Amino acid sequence: HDDLASTVSGAGLYMQSATNILGQDDETAKKMIEKSASLLTEAEQAMRDIVWSVSPQYDTVENLALRVRILTRELCEAAGIRFEFERSGDSSGIIGDEVRRNLYLSVKEAVLNAVKHSGADMIIIKVSTRPGNITIKITDNGRGFRMESQAEKLGGNGLTNIRKRCEEIGATSLIESSEGKGTTVTINCEIEK
Repeated sequence: HDDLASTVSGAGLYMQSATNILGQDDETAKKMIEKSASLLTEAEQAMRDIVWSVSPQYDTVENLALRVRILTRELCEAAGIRFEFERSGDSSGIIGDEVRRNLYLSVKEAVLNAVKHSGADMIIIKVSTRPGNITIKITDNGRGFRMESQAEKLGGNGLTNIRKRCEEIGATSLIESSEGKGTTVTINCEIEK
């Protein structure tokens, strides 16, 4: 919620600044309005994520898998990256609000990292379940990285966010990468049977 509020506030500041210089520096005002529109689009998506994550009607494994598939398709299509989605296993599991939200946001972080930073032209998502367990694997065929150096560079974001979100819900995350061979993020979590 804090992130959402700051995003909306930022958009408001850009709009106010654009209003103040409109007629004096229209090119800069236009850029500020475009930035504001971009921030409001981000806020809209964040609000959809919040509503989805707390709505009991979406507490099934199938709904999480569908949401992950839609997210990946949208991000990959926007970036011109091919994607594959595979779903296997039992579909009867229930995922509570907090677990569902953290799983989804972890996957979103992994997909965004792959889209923005990997240089990949293919991302593969595999969602597999068995009674009481879900595993989500995000693999890209991008440039990869040496684990030690990337962990140092990322500091408080990216892969660290995935690990933190997984820890909050008792899930595990395994991040595997090597230079020139892409990256795989595997998230494993116990769920209700």
